[in-house]
Amino acid sequence: MAEAHSRSLGRSGNPQPLAARCAHGEDRSRSRNPNLLANVALVRSALLQVLERHFPEQSLPEIREHLHSRPGRCLTLLAST
Repeated sequence: MAEAHSRSLGRSGNPQPLAARCAHGEDRSRSRNPNLLANVALVRSALLQVLERHFPEQSLPEIREHLHSRPGRCLTLLAST
């Protein structure tokens, strides 16, 4: 219980609203395993490089919207690298 409470505190020690925590992506990964977090960061970095190579003129939100309804295209991108 104390761990969950400490996660919701801001830098000043004051509680942050859920919307503020989610906006910063704090609640996307609740793991405290450093190996898991490092591996997720490596996968994220590799994926961003693949997307940049295939969509050099588009922003990440544009790419996400483009690929959202095309799961086959996502798998093709991953297989092409």
